[in-house]
Amino acid sequence: TRRIPAFDPVVVTVARIEAGTTTNVIPSDAVMEGTIRSFSESSRKLAHENLRQVAEHVAAAHGASADVKIVA
Repeated sequence: TRRIPAFDPVVVTVARIEAGTTTNVIPSDAVMEGTIRSFSESSRKLAHENLRQVAEHVAAAHGASADVKIVA
């Protein structure tokens, strides 16, 4: 929220999270899907860049990796 202009808002919605097939095993992969909505293309581009950066850095901090795919 600090990186996006307050008067050109962006909404990021996580709509689906899927991981594993049972309750007692930590899955090796997880998938998150959602939407990004904005009024301007510049804010949407900034949101894409920030989302990618946050996902990759949080994963790296935990010894994992993130593969971010944004479908326009």
